Amino acid sequence: MFAIFLDSLPSSFKRLGVGSSKGYEMIAAGEITEPVHIGRSSRLPRHEVDAIAAAIIAGATRVVLRALCAELMGKRAELAAAMKARAMAAVQSSTTEATA
Repeated sequence: MFAIFLDSLPSSFKRLGVGSSKGYEMIAAGEITEPVHIGRSSRLPRHEVDAIAAAIIAGATRVVLRALCAELMGKRAELAAAMKARAMAAVQSSTTEATA
């Protein structure tokens, strides 16, 4: 298993070298992935921010950033589905053991 680090939006924007206004503008434009909401807090996965930063450093256009973010969001959805399936299997296993 691996660790996923979630950073605050201001911290993530700082890693990308943009201010808050530009950061929120980039999220709205699909050039930064959608934040993960935990309670009233919004966070960005560090590995996604690092991928976006690498693309910016490489000179990616806005179109390329949007495509990268769509790919990252797709991978996030796949990971969430896999984790949900794993949790459901664990629940199924524990209820089966409890009735046996």
